[in-house]
Amino acid sequence: FPVTIESDELGFASALWTVLDAHITAAAAGICLLNFGTGPIRGFAVTLLIGIVVTVYTAYYVSDLLFELYMEKTDGKALSI
Repeated sequence: FPVTIESDELGFASALWTVLDAHITAAAAGICLLNFGTGPIRGFAVTLLIGIVVTVYTAYYVSDLLFELYMEKTDGKALSI
């Protein structure tokens, strides 16, 4: 069955919460390291938190953009997975 606009928006909306849920624990650990760590540990925490933000952005928004470009290119044909 072809993917409709409503179903892909619903899929990406529920995917956002899944992606966030997967990264909240790592972000909490990064915040603890940032608060209680010293020297190189704080540097690692900053790098970890930046990586989490970039990963969440890429996993959700960039994949949504690429999917939309694909759907425009193929005129909404069904994906064969």
